[in-house]
Amino acid sequence: MLKITALSLFFAFSLSTGVCQSSPVKPLFASDSILEISLVFDIKTVIRDIDDQKAIYHPAILSYTDSNGFPVTLDVKVKTRGHFRKLRDNCTFPPLRINFKKKQVAGTLFEGQDKIKLVTHCRTNNSKFEQFILEEYLIYKMYSMLTDYSFKVRLVKINYIDLYGKTQPFSKYAFFLETLDHLAERHGATVLETKGLHQETVDYATMNQLVVFQYLIGNTDWSVPNLHNIELLLVSAGRAAVPVPYDFDFSGIINIPYAKPPEHLPIKSVRQRLFRGYCRTREQLEPSFSSLRQLEDSIISLYSNSMLLTPKQKKQSILYLEQFFETINDERRIRSEFINNCRQD
Repeated sequence: MLKITALSLFFAFSLSTGVCQSSPVKPLFASDSILEISLVFDIKTVIRDIDDQKAIYHPAILSYTDSNGFPVTLDVKVKTRGHFRKLRDNCTFPPLRINFKKKQVAGTLFEGQDKIKLVTHCRTNNSKFEQFILEEYLIYKMYSMLTDYSFKVRLVKINYIDLYGKTQPFSKYAFFLETLDHLAERHGATVLETKGLHQETVDYATMNQLVVFQYLIGNTDWSVPNLHNIELLLVSAGRAAVPVPYDFDFSGIINIPYAKPPEHLPIKSVRQRLFRGYCRTREQLEPSFSSLRQLEDSIISLYSNSMLLTPKQKKQSILYLEQFFETINDERRIRSEFINNCRQD
C-alpha cells in the first residue's frame, strides 16, 4: 500500500490515470459469526506495559477451532495500544494489538493478517463495559450499511488465560478491526496522511453522509484537519479524498462513563446531539437523510435482534436511534438542528 503525504499529493493526482484493482475481504472479515478464541499471555505484565515510548510486544498463544472442527494454534505477540483507553484512569484493560507470523497464518482464518487491532472491554470487573464494546461494534456495522468505505469488524469472544496462572481465566467480547492497509487495498486506494485539509475539501457526498451519521450516533470526537478518528483515502484520479471514520466510543448512543464532549462545544453531555457539518441547503442534505431513512428498519433491527445486548441497553439505544429518525422526518427539526446549527468557522 502506498501512503501519500502533502509533498507527493500533486503527483498522485496528476499521474494517476484510473481506478486501481480492488481486493477481496480478508478471511477474518468474510463472516459475521462470532469467533471464539483463547488468548494465553502474561496478563498483568502486558496490561501494565502502557508507556507509549517503551511498550513492547509480549509472547502469546492464540487458538481457535476452524470450520472443519480442527484446533488451530498460533504463536503470536501482543502489546497495548491506543491513547485515551490506554490510560489507567480510563481503562484497567487497554486495547491490544496482535502481531501474527505471516508464514504461520497461511491457510488459516488469519491469513493475510500481520499486526491487527483488537478493541477490548476496558474494565474487566464491570459488565457494563462489555455492553459498550458491543455497542461500538454495532456502530461499525451500521456505518458499513451506508458505505463500503468503512472498516470491517469481526466480533470475538475471547477466553483470556494467564500464562502463569496468576490471574483467574475470564471471557469477554471484543472485536478485531480491519487494518488501514487492507481497507485501502480493498478499494485499490492510497492513504493520504496530510493533516490540515479542510472538511470542505474532501469528497462532498461522502462527507455529507459522514457528518449526518456522526450526528445520528451523537459523536463529536473526530476532526478531518487533525486526522482525529478519520482516515483519508485517494480512490481515483480527479476525486477528492474519501473520509473514513473510526473509534466511536465517545458516541452518545454508547454513553460510556468516561466520555465527555470537548469543552469548546455548546453541549454538556455526549447524549446531546450536535451537528458538526458545514452549512448545507435542505436539498443538499436530503440524499444523506434519504439513505438513512431507507435503512431505518435495518438499523433498528441491528439492535433489536442482538442477542448480546441487555434489554436495558437495547431499549435505550433503540430510543436514541428513533429520536434521530423523528428529527429527519420533521422539517422544523431539520431546520433547527442542521440548517440553523451548522458550522461556519
